[in-house]
Amino acid sequence: MKPENISNFCERDLHWEKTSMVRAMTECLDLVDLCQLLKSYFLYDSLGRDASLRALTSNQAFVQTSEYCELIDFFIQQIGTLKGRDSQAAGFCLVRLAQVCEEQVLERVIQSFLANKYVGSRRRGYKLARHASKPATLVSLIEKKWFELRDSEAARFLVEHAQPDFIIKQRQELVAAFSEMPWLITKVYIVAARVDARTLDEIRGIDAITFMYVATKVGHTVSSEEAIDIFKRNLNSDRVGLLIWC
Repeated sequence: MKPENISNFCERDLHWEKTSMVRAMTECLDLVDLCQLLKSYFLYDSLGRDASLRALTSNQAFVQTSEYCELIDFFIQQIGTLKGRDSQAAGFCLVRLAQVCEEQVLERVIQSFLANKYVGSRRRGYKLARHASKPATLVSLIEKKWFELRDSEAARFLVEHAQPDFIIKQRQELVAAFSEMPWLITKVYIVAARVDARTLDEIRGIDAITFMYVATKVGHTVSSEEAIDIFKRNLNSDRVGLLIWC
């Protein structure tokens, strides 16, 4: 079985279980031929691409081989040179390969995504960072990208993994980045209020219901008078249930 046999098969107009057949055929290839198939057809043949990725990433010994390192290098280069959908196709492959890689290789993959000028590619890097087994080791890298680009995905990672002192100092900028993710504003102020209760005054002025929720989560006592006043002013809110919970 050779890669070109699989490619020819994928191009045929068949109406039966083509996917299963292609998967079975890729299982007959060695690592070198699987890598060749992926590199040759990832832009043109999603069936062969997905089957080869599946065969490669299910092989536990693959990540210890030189072929794996060469494939990582290949796709890092591709996302830096290709554009548009082609770059996204390369990024898709790199993400799949990175999901089984070791920590040092993962950091290099994330760096390559974050260095990309297109926000779509950077989002892949932030997502990999958020789901890494040791995200704390990536905080310094993401902080640098935050100061450079102010990406909202960088802000999200930092709210979840950065030190409280960083979040407190950057809270205004972080909140500004969450215009389309308002639930993360709550996380910012929960972290901040646990260290400095005075930050509750800020969220009180932004949103009263969020203030009540944050106050409850950090154990801050709100007077009965203020709680009743907030409740009366928000009776028609679609979040009144959350307010009652507080």
